[in-house]
Amino acid sequence: MNFYLVHLGGKVAEVRNILNLTQEELAKMMGVSRPTIVKLEQDHNKMTKALALTLFGAAAIEMKKRLKNLRAINPKDYKDLETIGVLVENLKSASSLSISNMGAIATKGLGVLIPGIGSIVSSGLKHGWKSIKDKTVTNLKENAHWDVDKAEKIVESVERKLLEEEKRLLECFKLDSLDIELFGEELEKGENSDYDLWG
Repeated sequence: MNFYLVHLGGKVAEVRNILNLTQEELAKMMGVSRPTIVKLEQDHNKMTKALALTLFGAAAIEMKKRLKNLRAINPKDYKDLETIGVLVENLKSASSLSISNMGAIATKGLGVLIPGIGSIVSSGLKHGWKSIKDKTVTNLKENAHWDVDKAEKIVESVERKLLEEEKRLLECFKLDSLDIELFGEELEKGENSDYDLWG
């Protein structure tokens, strides 16, 4: 019995939730069927080395891709308030965070500088930016004093959130970094009956 594999079997749903993926999406990333993911989430003992490797690879690649895409966003391209919708759409696309997370991140990143920004961001993402009434936009323009600095704060907030998610992934895999060599070592250690899940 490999104790690390059993541990990972118990973390499949958590990994999927951290990455904000459906069972179908995770299955596609891993190259397996949705029923395989369902079985893994229901029975931790179904985890094999091959599935563990594909789970780790999918999670590591996805997180690294999200961080890379996020870091490619230049806040200077969003210095006008009219570009806030594009900025948030690009941040959501790069990070794959949920709509509610994006609204909370915008609010947290800007503090109380722009009252109601979180609900505007959430509403814009959910219903489309054109659905936000002119009065709301006018009010936002009068109170926001939007500039590159605010765009930077939102981008930095999203990056902080992604780094938190990466840390949670590392905890699931019991690793210090998303490194395949470290993963292989942990997998090997799991064969030992003295394997320490908490160490």
